[in-house]
Amino acid sequence: MRYFSYLFLVAILLLISCEKKPDDAPIITGTVKGNIQITDCYGYNLDDLSGVEINISSGTYSADTLTDYDGNFLFEDVPFGKYNLTCTKENYVQQTGHCAFGNAGGEVATTVNEKLLGIPDFGYIVDSVERYYCYLNSYVVLNEASKTYAGAYHQVLMFFADTPDVDAESYDTYYIDYGYLPSGNAWKTAFSLCGSNVFSAFTSDSIYCRVYPMPYYYDYSNEEKLSLPRGKPSNVFAFERNF
Repeated sequence: MRYFSYLFLVAILLLISCEKKPDDAPIITGTVKGNIQITDCYGYNLDDLSGVEINISSGTYSADTLTDYDGNFLFEDVPFGKYNLTCTKENYVQQTGHCAFGNAGGEVATTVNEKLLGIPDFGYIVDSVERYYCYLNSYVVLNEASKTYAGAYHQVLMFFADTPDVDAESYDTYYIDYGYLPSGNAWKTAFSLCGSNVFSAFTSDSIYCRVYPMPYYYDYSNEEKLSLPRGKPSNVFAFERNF
C-alpha cells in the first residue's frame, strides 16, 4: 500500500512539473502593413514615396523600417497590442499627430495608413487688410514660393499684439485659421475670426498681426500646433479693434 502511495505521489509531481506556466503561453503575433502618402508644401503629391522612416512601438516592443517607392511598408511577427506609428522624413510632418492602432495578430494582417505634409518654405505678404464682419479681407502673396495647386489645404497661425513688434515669440494672443488656397501665388483671402474672443483683452484702437503658414494638421491640439514647424513669417499688418 505504501508503495502504491509513493507511485501516486510521484505521478502527481510529474504532472505538476509538466504543466505550462502562464509565462510560457504563446504570444500572438501577426503582420502589420501600411502605406504612406506625401504631399509637398504646395499641395502636389510626390511620386517617389521611398525612404520614409517608419517606427511602430508599444510599451514592450519597437521596430523600424523604410517605405518603398510606392510608400508601402511591412512588419512581420509583431506581437498583439496597441501601437503608435511614427513617420519621419526631412521637411515633412505627419498629418495625424497621434496615430495609434491595435494589432490583433493572427493570419489577417493589420493595415495602417498615414499622410505626410510638407512644411512650408514660403511666407505670406499681406496687404490691404480691412474688416468685414468677423473676417479680415486682404490681398495675399506667397513670398519666395512656387505656384500652389488649386485646392491645397493650408492652415495659418496668427499672432496678435497691441504693438508692431509682434511675432511668434512676442505676442498677446494667437488664433488658428485654415482653408483652401486657389492656384497661383497671389489672391484675395479672408482670415476668419468668427466666434473668437481673442481680442477681448485689448484696449488699444489698433491690433497688430503676423501670419505664419502651416500644413493642415487635423489631430493636434492648438497648444501642440504652437510648437510645430511652420513657414516664414509675414510682414506685420494692423487693423482696427472693432470686433
